Amino acid sequence: MGTGLRGGRRVRWTVTWLGMTAVAGAGALATVTLGADTGERVVAVLGLAVAVLAIGAPWAWRRTVAPVATSAAQLDAAAEALAYLVREQWSAEATLRRLYEPWPLSIVWTAREDAGSAQEGVRYQGAEAVAAAWAGSPARRLVLLGDAGAGKSACALQLTLALLDDERVTQVPVLVSATGFRPESETPVEWLARRLRRDYPLLADIERFGPRVAEDLLTAYRVVPVIDGLDELPAPRLEAVLRALVVAGDPRAPLVVACRTAEFRAAAARCGMLPRAAVLVPSPVTVTDAVRLLTHADPAGREAWRRVAVRLRTDPAQPLAVVLARPLGVALVRSLYAHDPAPLLDRDRFPDAAALEEHLLDAFVPALYERAAAQAPRMRHRDAERAERYLRFLSEQLQQRGTTDFAWWHLRDWTRLTRSRLAVRALAGAITGLAILPTVMRTSRQFADIDGDDWRHIAAAKVLAAVLFLPALLTTSEWFTRRCPSRSGALRTMLPAVGVASLVPVAIVLVEHLLFMGLSPLVMILSETGILAYYVGLALPVVVVVGLPVMPTEPRRGRFSFREWRRRLGGACARFVSAGVLVAVAIQLGSMAVYCVQARAEVQLSTSCARSVAMVPLIAGVVAGLLAAAAWWYERAGGPPVSSPRRSIRTDRTLGLGSALAGSLLINLDGAATILLPTPMAAHLDAQDITRMLLTDWLTIFGPTGALIALSATCWPYYSLARLRFAVSGRLPWRLQAFLADAHRLGVLRQAGAMYQFRHATLQQRLACPLTTGIGESG
Repeated sequence: MGTGLRGGRRVRWTVTWLGMTAVAGAGALATVTLGADTGERVVAVLGLAVAVLAIGAPWAWRRTVAPVATSAAQLDAAAEALAYLVREQWSAEATLRRLYEPWPLSIVWTAREDAGSAQEGVRYQGAEAVAAAWAGSPARRLVLLGDAGAGKSACALQLTLALLDDERVTQVPVLVSATGFRPESETPVEWLARRLRRDYPLLADIERFGPRVAEDLLTAYRVVPVIDGLDELPAPRLEAVLRALVVAGDPRAPLVVACRTAEFRAAAARCGMLPRAAVLVPSPVTVTDAVRLLTHADPAGREAWRRVAVRLRTDPAQPLAVVLARPLGVALVRSLYAHDPAPLLDRDRFPDAAALEEHLLDAFVPALYERAAAQAPRMRHRDAERAERYLRFLSEQLQQRGTTDFAWWHLRDWTRLTRSRLAVRALAGAITGLAILPTVMRTSRQFADIDGDDWRHIAAAKVLAAVLFLPALLTTSEWFTRRCPSRSGALRTMLPAVGVASLVPVAIVLVEHLLFMGLSPLVMILSETGILAYYVGLALPVVVVVGLPVMPTEPRRGRFSFREWRRRLGGACARFVSAGVLVAVAIQLGSMAVYCVQARAEVQLSTSCARSVAMVPLIAGVVAGLLAAAAWWYERAGGPPVSSPRRSIRTDRTLGLGSALAGSLLINLDGAATILLPTPMAAHLDAQDITRMLLTDWLTIFGPTGALIALSATCWPYYSLARLRFAVSGRLPWRLQAFLADAHRLGVLRQAGAMYQFRHATLQQRLACPLTTGIGESG
């Protein structure tokens, strides 16, 4: 393997040197043919050779690094930390859902099919009994089936907590939703590892837990995936997911799956059952158990519920008895009629169970908000009608997309303003053009007065080049990232992306030069080379620090932590050196091309100018290297221990704003250093002129462009644009996350990592289609 790697690198270096020699030779031949003097030849040959070397060296020097296995100590530490985080996360969620208040609803689970220790027909009273049976089974694979509202999701959560408390279980149960699994592009292990890193960013701390700790935890059977929500997938996707679990999944790996009975059996008939998995189905909740729980939910309604219990026992056909046979019905009744259940026995108003179910679903949201408005008058979102309108819009959008997960970073896909890449690029280009237009017009007039040209074509070329450069950079970054997703943050990917994007302004200025300037061919080549180096020197420091401006698929995460700093220091130093050298070389070429080559008259290379601007790339490289190392350190440490919507947004927003500030400063790094240092260009400037020039460049020319490049690499700007778009139209509140947090506290929504879900999938469907959906029609 080592020989193959060295051979591949040798071939890449050979291609790079041959390309450099060919380009330099072509440049030398051109200078000889055009009759250039010695200075012109030196500038042309060296400039072209160094440019090819700077572009080809990162590609030639790359090496394939074999993945480093996580050590046993790191696996133990990661499993211990993960168990603590899972318990903390789902204990809080179970409290909000009132699953243990005053005790868990008693649901009997019966084994129907068996490949483990349980026998067909064996009954397990509650999730704790199911957990005990799972722990004693050699296969440790389980499928929970049931109809709509049968309590599968609640049992999955309780089972997760019960397995954490069982001393016989050494694995860590992790509850995840199946809606994000894309079996056409990833394996079950890859999907689960991605979910672990997203829901528990602490695992992304590579120095503490290793580079592949999520994958290693799964392959070492240290994690028990508890997969819920299979029935919430469309039928083709459900079949594809189940086929991936059957075919690509490890049959020895522990697993728990929850799904509706009809959907699971239909999919299993086409792609097979999960190997070695026992299947449990729930029994209906008895009236005695339901009433016993409800009588203790509200002491004020205890006597009323005792009278209702007598009616239900004497008349089992009552619609209320049918509704209470399912945990979902018990939860709805508990939320709405715990104090006075007598109206639910009105047979004229509720002739059957379907009518009663529809009433409970329709009254659920208004009743909770009206009660909250009375109990908490300072709550921001107290208007029940408006809250229901917002929730209906959310449910409609989720239904259209066939998911129950509301991920805040997916809000951008709900509007064309942020969903369309063309619209995003056009918006970025328009903002850049508007920001630089006044300054470009003023400076173009000044240069035109000096050279005697028409300022309008100069201004038009500069504005058009700036307007199209950022969309071009977004396009090339996405193309390079799509070609090699795992290397999107590598320096060798950044330089080609910026270089190709810089060809767009070069082409625009080339057309302007051909039409209006009348330059000689050699001067034209040198001028366009200088423009290419100039744009690379502008954008490369920003990209090296904040990453390629690609619309991210998930929020970025990170935090400053000095834990394991000795292990992290070496990588930070390597990042500092590589980023600093790359930026310094690019800016050195740009500085020489822009400041040291006089392209209007006879081409000359000023050695004094070259010496004076040598400090500019050095300072720029040091600053860019330090910021790149800091950004690498920040994201290397993972993020907050457990992800939540607000934490995820806060982290991504902090990174986005910090990156925007860094980008607005870095994009003019070489210009600022040139002005501040004692270079020939800045020799005649006083402190007031320097301050004015720096502020002008930062606020009206380069700053907005650098900020836009940096913001394009985070999710928060797209989310903010989409949120404001819907807030203006009245379909979502202005303070969306505060509204969602209130809905979560009230019990309308539940939280799963960084995503929200409706408390019941049935409630989501009812809000989206209020005239057609009932409890019996969805799960």
